[in-house]
This record gives sequence, structure tokens and C-alpha cells, in this order.
Amino acid sequence: MKGEPWWPLTGLPESTAQAPSAATWPDLDFDPAPHYERLTIPILCFFGETDMWTPVDDTVRMWREAVDRGGHEPPTVVRLDGCGHEPALHEGGPVHPRYEEALLDWLDARAAAPAS
Repeated sequence: MKGEPWWPLTGLPESTAQAPSAATWPDLDFDPAPHYERLTIPILCFFGETDMWTPVDDTVRMWREAVDRGGHEPPTVVRLDGCGHEPALHEGGPVHPRYEEALLDWLDARAAAPAS
């Protein structure tokens, strides 16, 4: 992982000798997939195309595989070009217009859907 372009952004030590104890970061190896498998609600995921903190393709694949194993509706995935980890067009800038549009469309579609 240290060879990944995002590694310097993690703030993690270069070696395990420099690392704090596991008690400091108890969730460092947390795997959310088993929890996602149990979700029975509609899921909307936003990802910035230039996110340096989250490996977007791997995360989308993990979401889809997890809810598929759980037998649930696949997540709706919206990728925001020009955005990083936050849905802003640049740091401290305005929210990407597609973010609000996609969110409202997604909510409208679910509010209008009959209960199952």
C-alpha cells in the first residue's frame, strides 16, 4: 500500500516500529462489507472522480458485491467529475451541481415509490 499515490496522505508511519499501538487505531482494519450485506434500505453513494482518500473503483465494487450477497437492491452510484473526497468542485468551493440534483432525484424516486 505504501506504493499507492494516496499513501502520503494517510498520515500513517512509514514502518510498524513507528506505529502507535493497535488500541490507538482500533478500526484501522475494519471491514464494512459484512455490515453492508445486512442493509435493507436503498443506498446512494457519491464519489469524487479524483478522490485521493477512497479507492473509488474498489469501494464501488465492494458495495455492489456486499449488497448482492445480502440479496438486496444494488446501490445507486454517482460519480462527480472534478471532485475529490468532498462533493465540492475545489477545496472550499461550491458543491458540485450534480450532487444536489442527483440527491433530489434519488429521494423523489423513492418517495414516489409504493411501499413494498
